[in-house]
Amino acid sequence: MIFGKYINRYYLKNAPVLLLGLAALLTVDYIQLLIPRLYRLVINGVNLGQVVVDGQTVAFGKEVLFQHICLPMIWIVLFMVVGRFLWRICFFGTSIRVQADLREKMFDHSRRL
Repeated sequence: MIFGKYINRYYLKNAPVLLLGLAALLTVDYIQLLIPRLYRLVINGVNLGQVVVDGQTVAFGKEVLFQHICLPMIWIVLFMVVGRFLWRICFFGTSIRVQADLREKMFDHSRRL
């Protein structure tokens, strides 16, 4: 693969965890793209007094602000927290396990010498 035969075994051994981390990372990156859309609704609502929600123009008020901006923003933040935690645990946890395994193999090799 990338680094050669000695490192490839760690890719294969930890593939499910790494793929889960990659999926979480891509999901978080996509979810981050939704935030500017919500900011656009706020700015348009403040400037124009109306926003376009689901193809319909509605007056900008507390109800629209809460239902179409604040609640989705809360869900986005929660998904981002969980997603970032997940991909960091997957990637960094895997790196720590690989480091420990490499250290153990080097120690066993030096002990045998």
